Amino acid sequence: MLIINVVQRFVGLFRNLGFSMFLPDDQLGLWALANSFFVIAPPFIVLGLPGSFGKFVEHYRQQGQLQTYLVRVAKVCLVGLIGMAGLMLAFPEQVATSLYGQEQSYHIILWTVITLAILTVHNFVYEVVLSMRLIRLASIMQFVNSTVFCLLGVVGIYLTKSWVILLPCYAFACLLAMLPGFYGMKKTRQDFEQTQPLHAIGMWRRIVPFAAAIWLTNLLSNTFELCDRYMLLHVGNISEEAGQVLVGQYYCGRILPTLLLSLAMMFSGIVLPYLSADWERKQFDKIVQSMNGILINLSIVFTGLSLAALAAAPILFHEVLGSRFDPALQILPLGMMQAIWSGLAMIAANYLLCAEKGRQNAALLAVCLVLNIALNWPLIHWLGLYGAAIATATSNAALCGLVCWRLDREGCSIQLKTWIVCLLPMSLLFGVYVTCGLFLILSIVSVRTNWLMTDSEREMINQAVLPKLQNFGLTIKTLWLPQDESPAR
Repeated sequence: MLIINVVQRFVGLFRNLGFSMFLPDDQLGLWALANSFFVIAPPFIVLGLPGSFGKFVEHYRQQGQLQTYLVRVAKVCLVGLIGMAGLMLAFPEQVATSLYGQEQSYHIILWTVITLAILTVHNFVYEVVLSMRLIRLASIMQFVNSTVFCLLGVVGIYLTKSWVILLPCYAFACLLAMLPGFYGMKKTRQDFEQTQPLHAIGMWRRIVPFAAAIWLTNLLSNTFELCDRYMLLHVGNISEEAGQVLVGQYYCGRILPTLLLSLAMMFSGIVLPYLSADWERKQFDKIVQSMNGILINLSIVFTGLSLAALAAAPILFHEVLGSRFDPALQILPLGMMQAIWSGLAMIAANYLLCAEKGRQNAALLAVCLVLNIALNWPLIHWLGLYGAAIATATSNAALCGLVCWRLDREGCSIQLKTWIVCLLPMSLLFGVYVTCGLFLILSIVSVRTNWLMTDSEREMINQAVLPKLQNFGLTIKTLWLPQDESPAR
């Protein structure tokens, strides 16, 4: 599964680089706008109901009511999908102007609707598979989707020189990716057997508040993807084509940050079912310890990956892309910072979801979205592309801090060391060497003291890593230097 996930990230990187190489800047911007729509629209039209699977699938499975629960949710999602598709097909001119900034042919709107419908069904199946903790199959679904779309998309735009071919390619990739999900659901069909009746009013009364919080949270968080791009398109007092070029540059500058954010989204989806299981068992101390450890480790790992990205970026942007995207290279450190803080906030918010405090997360997102818009408006006028990057990074830093603050207030005590390590991404603004120096300091602190990691956490890492090293013939007793030994004299 690890190999699949690693390969999938490289496939996504290759796909985005291929799009940037073979599409003109304005057409790359049009695909970026379409892709942003595909991020925000599916959870909007299904009212956030599939987002509740991570919380309630295990509960209704244990009660023998899973089949009824899923069927009822699927019916509501289908109504929302049909309604959205009907509106888009009935008002194609308004849809084209809103989504793409200018009129488009009817067949582009038609393919947008078809792709949206298939993607929505794909996301429903994926959420079911993930909530049943079929992590391997969920990874395979993502891998198939990414790989097929990469191959078809890159070949398609190379041959046609048009971004429109990406719509049917994406739709076909989502169709193929659903097959492993259906296989997993068939293999576990005994979990869908109905053994107890499920009263509709009681079910909806329980899941609607949670799903509404998920829906509002997704709407607000995904609007971050639209906010900066659409403000670049409409706010800067420039032509439609120039706005699309800016969006294309922004898309290219987000290739590496998006890769990192996809890792955070994967971790977030994996963490929620396990946190929910611990919550049902009332193991609250374990949840607090786990959440602090997750935030610390992921902040360090994500900053390390960002450091590697910044070191490799000049080669990528100058040699591979031929210096077409120098403005995108300039905003890369800010993009990596934004991706780290956005990912940490997303993962930390799982605690609020388990505590059924999703409305608090939605309120925090609303505050930070307003901050993002308020910062984007003047900064885009003053600094253009760089201003949009500053605004988005700042608002996501505020979001991460506010979410951690709410966790602390709701019983998940955020330790001082967690706060400090979550500020580590700021070092990316000062260059590769400063960040490397901070990593060296953290390495010494981790090995020689208990401030960052306890003995039990080190032992847990030993148990996870040492057996894998032994498979490669590396037999060592521990990854850590003994703390109680003094240097020989």
